Amino acid sequence: MSCLNRVVSARSRERCSITGLATNYLDLRTGVPYANVFAFQEVDKILEHDYVWNEKFGYYIGQKEVASDEDEMQGGT
Repeated sequence: MSCLNRVVSARSRERCSITGLATNYLDLRTGVPYANVFAFQEVDKILEHDYVWNEKFGYYIGQKEVASDEDEMQGGT
């Protein structure tokens, strides 16, 4: 019985992409594992297109307002 407990507790858990913490939950809409309420809210923001995807680097660079402000400072549109 104690051997079984060690095996279960020794298995590795996925890490939350947003917080880096061990995941406790799974978003049923996307299949993305997340750790807490903050991470869930960030997944919601991504689904609502509140973040801007950067094609060059292949990741989200920030929220719409922040990304457009940075473009303006760099002379972009």
